[in-house]
Amino acid sequence: MIPDTPNERRQLNMFVEEHAAPPWTADHAARLIDLIATSPWRAANEMNVEAGDPWEPYSRPRAIELFERAHSLSLRTGEDLVLDGSVVSFQGDNIARLSMMRSVLDTRPVAELETHMAAMIAAMPKPSTAHASADDDQIMFVRKRMLEPLPNLIGAIGWLHVLFPQVYPTYFARAQLLAAPCHRIEEHGDGTIWIWAYEHPLRYDPPEVRDAIAELWRYFASHAKQPV
Repeated sequence: MIPDTPNERRQLNMFVEEHAAPPWTADHAARLIDLIATSPWRAANEMNVEAGDPWEPYSRPRAIELFERAHSLSLRTGEDLVLDGSVVSFQGDNIARLSMMRSVLDTRPVAELETHMAAMIAAMPKPSTAHASADDDQIMFVRKRMLEPLPNLIGAIGWLHVLFPQVYPTYFARAQLLAAPCHRIEEHGDGTIWIWAYEHPLRYDPPEVRDAIAELWRYFASHAKQPV
């Protein structure tokens, strides 16, 4: 068995993405910067633009200025990296990420992750995909089972997937998604379908949870249409 990441080092990564979309304006980026920098879990204290650049104290006006100049921005709590995130707008791909260690995630109810994901989605003009997944060790064991590749819409099974009605029909029928074997599934008023593979984002050790992730993986792989 592939060893798990030690419990205290486990990390949840939330992504919301737009593809084949116009570049973000400063206003769009500012909404997402606010959601990362002032999240309910921890506030960001530092920011920079490029890897290797010096980190500087977080300031909202300066953050927007940096984004307008470079079309990207990274944020973090500090060198402890218990919470960090980024916004990037480049060549038709617009991506917002928020990551946090278990020590931070567990300070608030899991339901707040879902609320925050919804807010990040609402801040984007044309979201294409959204998901929340634990670190890579969560899915390595599934890959070892030699399962079929998943469509780009899914990528790899994480804790939560949000599928958008303007995108998912290329790969799945609505009824197929609503029948997916999973811990929980909801269809929201905007037509998005929210699929939770298992209960807690960082508790994926039990064999029954690992089997459930593999089952959902097989389901998506067997039902996905190839885009024309």
